Parts: sequence; structure tokens; C-alpha cells
Amino acid sequence: YLLDVNAHCALITSNRLILIDTATQPDASDLVTEIEKTGYKATDIESIIITYTHPDHVGGLAHLKEVSGAMIAAHELEADFISKKRIYDGPPGPKSQHHPGTPIDDLLHDGQIYNGLMVIHTPGHTPGHISLLDTELELLIAGDALRNDPEGLAPMPDMFTLNPTQHRESIKKLNQYDFKHLIVGHGDPVKHDAKEMLNKLVASGSLE
Repeated sequence: YLLDVNAHCALITSNRLILIDTATQPDASDLVTEIEKTGYKATDIESIIITYTHPDHVGGLAHLKEVSGAMIAAHELEADFISKKRIYDGPPGPKSQHHPGTPIDDLLHDGQIYNGLMVIHTPGHTPGHISLLDTELELLIAGDALRNDPEGLAPMPDMFTLNPTQHRESIKKLNQYDFKHLIVGHGDPVKHDAKEMLNKLVASGSLE
């Protein structure tokens, strides 16, 4: 399920209930409403995976951890920022805001299979940003490794990205994987032809 709250979150329900990212609101009220529309409750969540540490992706984490008791997972490079209320040094923007610290239960690394999802380290937007590939569903959950504009897929704006060059290299890395469907943090989801759209972006030369 795509959960339409500020930065998009996702709910994976194949044999387990996994929430990807927790949106902006500290009380997660809009996110909880979206979850309930699927027929599930926040208390049903077994695991929460955080793609990276901007407030629009971790804002409701502390609350959802409290109500669900879910295991929290994030990339090993990102965990310190999530658990200790740290923020990134860098350009002004979403990364300059604070969020409640939440301890991480499981540290993730590139290539790991976690709860059936392949962890793909896609640094650049932040050092420990990850994307998640569900090979069974042929679905890539890319967080802010990409955005979907009316003109097509594109990198995130440089002003909100710690390392724009590395960010573009991560987009090229995603093009090495097979998938049909795509959920991004910002922009409409893509059904069926997501890989073709990513091929087009990489072939355009705009990532050089």
C-alpha cells in the first residue's frame, strides 16, 4: 500500500506487516489514518524500516514505536542520527530540523535481505540513505534516492542533498536492478514501466 502523507510511506503486507518511513507528524495522526484505510491498525506493525533521517521520513517514528512495539531498522550509517536526535550539517532545508531520537534495533547494510526486502545502499541525499527492493512484487521503494516530477524521474534538488555527485551515482546503481513498480518519497508512484523511466533518465546524460 502507498500511504499518501507528505513524503510517501509504504506498507508491505506479504506474510508480515512492514512500514517504510513514518512521515512528518510527531503524533503520526495522518499516517495512522492512512494505515487504518488499508484495514490494518498501527498496533499491527511488526517492523519499521527508515530509508533515511529527514523529518518528513522519521517524524512519527517515536510515536509508532511506542504504540506498536515494532522493531526499528535503518542503515548502519544512518542509525546514529535517528537514535540520538542528531542532525546533518549541510545546506538549509528539511535536514536542519530536529526529531525525537529513537533507538535502532537492526542495523542494515548493502545487499542484505531484511524481512524479504533487499537493502540497497543509495547514499548521497544522506550518507546512510537506503532503497528497498521487493523482488516478489517487482517493487522498488526508493525513498528520496529519486523523485517523480511531471517531466519524469529526476534527482532530488541539490540544495537538499549532502553529496549531489554521490546521489547521482546511486541513481545509476538502482538502474542495475530489475523492477516494474516504484514508490518515491516525493511524486506519484509508477506502475509497470518504472524501470523504463529510470533507463531513460540514466541514458539522458543528465546525471553526469
